[in-house]
Amino acid sequence: MDFFSSTQLTDFRIYMSILPALPFVFMAMVWFPSVDYAKPATVISILRQVIFYIPALLIIPMIYGISGIYTASAVIDWIIFGLVIYAVGKNCKKLKERAH
Repeated sequence: MDFFSSTQLTDFRIYMSILPALPFVFMAMVWFPSVDYAKPATVISILRQVIFYIPALLIIPMIYGISGIYTASAVIDWIIFGLVIYAVGKNCKKLKERAH
């Protein structure tokens, strides 16, 4: 007896693919204000929720259906992860320059 269809399992795997990177994103959101540089945390948070998620979750289901929500959500979080990596690297360079 199958509880989930193959499409549902694929959607779940796509959605969970971001799980290893999410702790880094959330830790970075706390780290930026702790080093007196809260702007990236604010920008990333607004970008993730308002700019990406709201439009995507209103438009994607009409075009691609329910499966598109899982894929779009994972893609959005991977993009945010990339932006966080860039922002943390840039901020670390600024902190090193300030220390010298």
